[in-house]
Amino acid sequence: QGRGGGGAMGFGRRDRDRAGPSGFTVQLRGLPYRVTEREIADWVGEAADPVDVIIQMDRGRPSGRAECVFSSDREARRVASNMHRRDLGSRYIECFYEGTD
Repeated sequence: QGRGGGGAMGFGRRDRDRAGPSGFTVQLRGLPYRVTEREIADWVGEAADPVDVIIQMDRGRPSGRAECVFSSDREARRVASNMHRRDLGSRYIECFYEGTD
């Protein structure tokens, strides 16, 4: 379990197996290394509430990247367009969504 403490909506699981359908995923890049899943969820929550947040790890340490899973294509697109290059703390975050086209 991650630093976020887990709990509701699946938050707190890091670098899980990606097999199978997992919803509509927005990739985040440039995150502070000490950010928690809950902080990410609160930040993207300005645009839409995520179903899950997965912080990606690199050799056991946070990589500065995460995946946010949303329940619809519309929510994922809204997050990618509204939150791209917005600040989280002292860092600006890049948001990418490939969509279902």
